[in-house]
Amino acid sequence: MHNIRSLIGLLMVMALAGCGGGDGVGVSGMVTFQGQPVEDGMIQFLSNEASGEGRSAGAPIVDGKYAIARNGGPPPGSYRVEVTAYQEVREQTAEELGGVMFGRDPSELGIAPEALMVRENVIPEQYNTSSTLTVTIPSQRNFQYDVEIP
Repeated sequence: MHNIRSLIGLLMVMALAGCGGGDGVGVSGMVTFQGQPVEDGMIQFLSNEASGEGRSAGAPIVDGKYAIARNGGPPPGSYRVEVTAYQEVREQTAEELGGVMFGRDPSELGIAPEALMVRENVIPEQYNTSSTLTVTIPSQRNFQYDVEIP
C-alpha cells in the first residue's frame, strides 16, 4: 500500500512540474508535525507570481524527508507551501462500506485490510488547503527548506 501511495505522489509531482524547460532549484528538507517526522505525505510549492509565470512543484514526504530535483524543481521566486499527511484513523463502518462486502469477509474478495481503513489528512488547513506558509526560493542550485508544523 505504501508503494501505491508513493507512486500516486510521484505522478502528482510530475503533473505539477509540467513540461516547462530549464532547470529549477533543487529543494529538499524535513517535515515534522507536532514534533514527529511526517511518515507519509506530500509537500507542494505553489507559485505566488502574479504574472502566472512561476512553476509549481511538489514531492512525496517519506519518513519526514522530501526532495525535489533541479530538473522539475521550482524556479527562484515566492511560493505558498502546502503540506498534507494522511493517517489511518479507524476502520470503516458497515454503512461506509455500503454494499461492497455483501456480507462476505473482505479477504474472500481480495481486499487488503488496510483498504478498509479510513484515512484522513491530519495537517490543519492553515498548512494545506488554506496555507499561510510561504517561502522565497533563492537563485541557487540547491535549497534546504524544513517545515515544522506545531
